[in-house]
Amino acid sequence: HSWRGSYSRVLVINADGRLDTLDPSSGFKLTNSYSFAEDPDIDGVTVGPGPEEFTLSCRADKKTRKFSPLKLACQWRASLLTDLYQCVATLAACNKSPLAFKLLGTPEQVPAAKWSHNKGKWVPIVLHVTGYCLECRDTTKGAVIWRVDYASLGTPALSLLSSGAPGAPGSLPPGIILSGSGSGGVSGEV
Repeated sequence: HSWRGSYSRVLVINADGRLDTLDPSSGFKLTNSYSFAEDPDIDGVTVGPGPEEFTLSCRADKKTRKFSPLKLACQWRASLLTDLYQCVATLAACNKSPLAFKLLGTPEQVPAAKWSHNKGKWVPIVLHVTGYCLECRDTTKGAVIWRVDYASLGTPALSLLSSGAPGAPGSLPPGIILSGSGSGGVSGEV
């Protein structure tokens, strides 16, 4: 997108809480840096209107509280924003990102069940639903059994699970099946 002229930039997400833009035509010289930690220079993220487009609400300097839109496009928008949200969540866990709640919302805990091939039965789990991924957690320790980023889910991402009449011998409980890499087939109550 055109921003002070039309040129390509490389967007770098730094684990310390910065987004940097680099100019690939000048040996990757730093052109801008925006913090998403502590005193953030980013106020929000909006996706669209196109499938590769997104807009960051950024401020150019610390002296002003005025935020301006920075329109960007990336072929891998979903993965890029997933990485950004993961960094924000990681910093929030260390109390270093006040932006986390605004960008990610509050994670939800949903009781569910997953089929255990080893045990031959459904076992209870907790689905941890965040702004960027779905995690399957153990009900006793809260340990993450697996996780899938929304960007990795297939299309359609969810399918209703049903087999036979409810309560009939051999029928499955109502639920969902996730499709995509790493999903592992989880059923959550509908």
